[in-house]
Amino acid sequence: MINNSSIKDVGGSNTLLLHLKRKEIENYLLDYEVIAQAAADLVEERKKYTGKSISYPTVEEIKAEVNSILDSPEIRSTVKCQLVPKYREKMLDSSLDSSTKERKGEEWFEQKWNDENWQIRNCPGKEVLKRLRTWCQQTYGLTLTPPKLAATLHQLPDDVQEIMDKLQEYFYS
Repeated sequence: MINNSSIKDVGGSNTLLLHLKRKEIENYLLDYEVIAQAAADLVEERKKYTGKSISYPTVEEIKAEVNSILDSPEIRSTVKCQLVPKYREKMLDSSLDSSTKERKGEEWFEQKWNDENWQIRNCPGKEVLKRLRTWCQQTYGLTLTPPKLAATLHQLPDDVQEIMDKLQEYFYS
């Protein structure tokens, strides 16, 4: 059964509105295992042509770098400025005074920001991925492109698979 919270027929215009559970499509590429595998694959491809093996980042190094990027003031501030106002508008009682809303919004953000998975879902994925790719290029001489990362994904994330299933049902049922 198609769940209207994920897929909608907009005004009978045959236009579908889909809602992913991450801020940007690039956020799905911020998977430590996938990034490490893509780097390993690049090293193997290079070794076939040059005969030389070079080092590449481990899952732990990738995780540490992503966390470092997420901890940067620019990324944290971007996420906070985008989400706290929405939280205050939609989730807080309109009878609360503005200082109480501000405090509750700050508390909500701090609590959410402590969850690494929440950070990955809500960060500016394009920017985080860009910084991670730059680090990988400068540190290891490896160019990780979004298509290479996407090709390394062997299993779709659950919410993407759910939408694919719903599209299949919508168009072919």
